[in-house]
Amino acid sequence: GVPETLCLPADAAELAELLARERSEVAVGAPQRLWILKPAAGSYGRGIQVLGSLEGVAAERPVVLQEYVARPLLVDGRKFDMRIYVLVTSYDPLRAYIFGNGLARFAVEPYDVAVSLLDRPHVHLTNVTLNKSHPDFVRNVAAADDTHGTVWSLRGLKARLTTDLGAARVETAFAAVDSLIVQSLMAVQPTVVSVLRRVSRFDESCFELYGYDVMFDCELKPWLLEVNAFPSVLCGTPMDLEIKSALVADVLTLANIVPVEMRSAEAAMPQRRATGPVLDNEAVVERVRREWGADTDFRCLYPTRDSSNDVLLHRSVARYAPE
Repeated sequence: GVPETLCLPADAAELAELLARERSEVAVGAPQRLWILKPAAGSYGRGIQVLGSLEGVAAERPVVLQEYVARPLLVDGRKFDMRIYVLVTSYDPLRAYIFGNGLARFAVEPYDVAVSLLDRPHVHLTNVTLNKSHPDFVRNVAAADDTHGTVWSLRGLKARLTTDLGAARVETAFAAVDSLIVQSLMAVQPTVVSVLRRVSRFDESCFELYGYDVMFDCELKPWLLEVNAFPSVLCGTPMDLEIKSALVADVLTLANIVPVEMRSAEAAMPQRRATGPVLDNEAVVERVRREWGADTDFRCLYPTRDSSNDVLLHRSVARYAPE
């Protein structure tokens, strides 16, 4: 799911409605929801606040206001979220891949949802840049040491959760993450395709790497916190270097980035018409076969054998879809 989210000042009317509802709930002694406030275009955890009330939130400030997931899944008593890397090689038709590894980022201090601790960022926030200044931050010193310290590998986290919760529950939880990612891409697909048709001359001239920030609640339900269009590939630890160097290499492989002479490309690639893309079905199928046959750590999220009939690839791609 996606927590209830407001983008201010555009959603000022919705904020007023939520504030009125909150005041009514306070009057009858109902438990209050928590909120997390993020400055627009912010980074590194700067300016983020966890709020016990909407009172005092300025509707005119450019911020993102999101309901706080107050009952997160904990590991060793600490809150964590996951950075998951997703590569989209085409929106028209949609082709999306998920990287086999990623990061699990932990808050430094033990989790406690007490109102008195809402102003303690190291309890609630998992941003590495923010937490690494804390005296209890444990830096990864070896790539293989991926289930200790404040930042783990995603594979290491899955192994730990499997030990703690069982393989079946963890497999189901991460399948729900896959579904969440695909649904988010489908939600923006019409807008992205519309823009691409105006600015792109070639069918295959664009690709995008996203950093999905996802967390589980205590029932193992995944929540999409945000999607980063420019995920950092800076490497501050040996584990960073191992994961992100493989990520970058596999992105370039899967996106088929090769030197090309512009005039030759213009002559060889079909141009889009104003009414829509020029889709040579055989050429699209060939691109899909190339991507699915590439030796990378990416796994195809969409289309799959069951979903191929729902996109522009239609039946001609279905026979090549992964099981």
